[in-house]
Amino acid sequence: MLENAHIAEQKKISPGKKPGLGSYAAYFLIWPLVIAGVIVPAVVARFAFFYERAMPEPVAINEIQTQKPAFSVSLDQVPDIDLIYSEVSEMRIPEERKIGTMRAGIVSHHALVKNKITEFWASAKEQSEPDVIVIVGPNHESIGAEIQTMRGSFETPFGRVSTDNSVVDALVASGAASASPDVFRTEHSIAFHVPYIAKLFPSAKIVPVLYHSSVPSGEVARVLSNMRSALPSNSFFVSSIDFSHGLDSAHSNFNDRKTWNIMQNRSFDELDALQPEFIDSPPSASAYLQAIDAQKCIERVLWHGNSDGFLEVPQKNGTSYFHVACVDYPSDALIVSAVGDIMLGRDVGARLKNGYPDVFDFSLANQGTDISFANLESVLSDKGLYSGKSIYFRGSPERVEYLKKLGINTVSVANNHVDDYGRAAWEDSVANVESAGIYAVGGYMNDNPGPVYIKVRGLRIAFFAFDFTLRRPDLDTVKNSLAKAQDADYIIVSMHFGSEYKTEPNDAQISLAHTAVDSGADMVIGHHPHVLQPMETYKGKPIFYSLGNFIFDQEGEGQNTTEHIKAVITKEKTEIISTPVHIINTVPNLDW
Repeated sequence: MLENAHIAEQKKISPGKKPGLGSYAAYFLIWPLVIAGVIVPAVVARFAFFYERAMPEPVAINEIQTQKPAFSVSLDQVPDIDLIYSEVSEMRIPEERKIGTMRAGIVSHHALVKNKITEFWASAKEQSEPDVIVIVGPNHESIGAEIQTMRGSFETPFGRVSTDNSVVDALVASGAASASPDVFRTEHSIAFHVPYIAKLFPSAKIVPVLYHSSVPSGEVARVLSNMRSALPSNSFFVSSIDFSHGLDSAHSNFNDRKTWNIMQNRSFDELDALQPEFIDSPPSASAYLQAIDAQKCIERVLWHGNSDGFLEVPQKNGTSYFHVACVDYPSDALIVSAVGDIMLGRDVGARLKNGYPDVFDFSLANQGTDISFANLESVLSDKGLYSGKSIYFRGSPERVEYLKKLGINTVSVANNHVDDYGRAAWEDSVANVESAGIYAVGGYMNDNPGPVYIKVRGLRIAFFAFDFTLRRPDLDTVKNSLAKAQDADYIIVSMHFGSEYKTEPNDAQISLAHTAVDSGADMVIGHHPHVLQPMETYKGKPIFYSLGNFIFDQEGEGQNTTEHIKAVITKEKTEIISTPVHIINTVPNLDW
């Protein structure tokens, strides 16, 4: 084409004339312009087409400015993480679902007790299926800001665990926490629990928060306030905490008792001031307490221990642990706490008269139970005349206040000591108990075993109390009595029976308890032997043949070893939670 154009151009030149320099100049100037006008636009257009296909959709400037970075954190730098990985890899995922939903908990981050950490997470799996898990713990090295969180994900051999960015962003935007991934790469208080979450709750997201130990409870409340509205209703709150540090087991137990009482009393100023010899993260404990107070769940200690139990040689600088669960039970569940014999006379009465304070170490008042039951072995009266019996019990009427402070709201007044000071003293004692707002169940010499009706949360509970030591009712009396209460939602029966100081129930006890269940009882609670006897499940109903003593001045290991039991009862099933208790100087202490 260019050649033909050149020939045509030559034809325009007059014959006999040669082109001048101007013509040559025009020729060489025009053709580059022609080429540029045709070829370059085509190339540019083609390049623009491919460029447009390769580039993403345009993003608004304000959107670019508000996007926040997300980080992927490997846990490989966390000390002892391989021990946790090994533990998680061997863990069996629980299949059974227990009654209620675990809303919050406290768990250790010490690799030494990794098997107990596994037990905690197994319990969580049995009672929760959260969309979001909030996990808080100490920033051991106090690196960076006082309160830190992270946006991104944690990588584990069991899968990736991602943060809930909406909650994290809300915390950061409010100024309640700073976002930084760096400290999370090595901080084990969070890292040790991430593999469990990956394995047990693979679809759950997490909100990790680290506190310096000096963060006060007021700042903790601000963090919780800013995340609460963004959390789903089925979220699970976990505080990763180790308790006393650098102490032998005796001093550790003493400090743990003080720490636990501070927590139960919600003494936040005292909690904030605790040093590592009591707890490694006061703000994490404060966060747990504030979280469960908002949830209104029922708290129980899953385990308390010390590093001495995991080492061959006792340590002078050990660590202690609490594992705790707070569970929300369905509205139709009946929750019953029960303990053994309470006797407020003799040496116990003398100690109480002198203001003996240790009786308050154990309280059922804040455990969320519907019924907290005990056998009242002594009348509380200054009336009546001594019967002449060789063993007799009586306490001052004002001792009823100790029952209230212990959280007892129901007592059996049917036992072999009802007549120690005659009927007048027994009736006065019943009046004193009832005037304190405590239900008194049972009659004088079985003249009225019940029922006493107790109404809680819309449930109607029929309570009976029989004594089989002074005047023994027969099986028909038990059947006929329980027949009166078949319209109740639940029936509970107290039986004062058996042989003293025998650790096994006799045939008569078994027959009586089975008859009660056959007649409609949902639970049978036994006492009189002053020592523990086994628990039996009969036709799906729990029978406690003897809960031993609870407050008593008897000597002997058996007489001072007891239990606090909690039964969660529904029409479909019953679950039992047992807490060991040791009587020290006549009063109950958690068996720490």
